[in-house]
Amino acid sequence: MSNSIATWMGKGHAAVEAPIGDDGFCFGSEPSLADVCLIPQLYAARRFEVPLDACPRILRVEELAGRHEVFGSAHPSVQPDAE
Repeated sequence: MSNSIATWMGKGHAAVEAPIGDDGFCFGSEPSLADVCLIPQLYAARRFEVPLDACPRILRVEELAGRHEVFGSAHPSVQPDAE
């Protein structure tokens, strides 16, 4: 993993973590554009082994999205060109 990737992604995750509420998706009980933009970033973070331990709210949103039908069908791993 490139240290710069971890640094910049970590800063971005910290900035996103702060305004997310304590329950539900990023900004409420239903998914919004914020959630749609966040989930691919988490896919990339895992791909580059960026630590996410300091982001419990983001991880909660990811868990909720994982249970939502629309997010599951849009996940990169289930796309026709997935490796």
